[in-house]
Amino acid sequence: MNLLLVHLKEVEENEKYDFYCPTCCGKGTQAKLICEEYNLEHISTGDLLRIEALNNSDIKAKMDAGEFISDDIILSLIKNKIKSLGSKDGYILDGFPRNINQAEAFNEMLENVNEKINYVIYIDVSKETAKK
Repeated sequence: MNLLLVHLKEVEENEKYDFYCPTCCGKGTQAKLICEEYNLEHISTGDLLRIEALNNSDIKAKMDAGEFISDDIILSLIKNKIKSLGSKDGYILDGFPRNINQAEAFNEMLENVNEKINYVIYIDVSKETAKK
């Protein structure tokens, strides 16, 4: 299952939201709308990897071969992007975490800066609707 992970700096006493939804349910569209409305940064792991591949031939070769990129690289890209946000009021992570290791490492990262995700929102869309 793919998800949108939303972190908000100062909405309702520093609340953060986790969005769970199936593939092709429009999470990228929802992320864009939410980001525009609430001054959030849309952080897509796919976009981060494509940018990184422009300067890193190892990552480009793995992506071109359809291989998975290590959790350590993904986590590093996410962490660096979050650190660079500046005046944004928070962020939505799109395509992250993809596995338990990434989720646990991200949770640890949040704990280290005294933050957490407060809510999980599940977007229930049937496979038939998602395929349309």
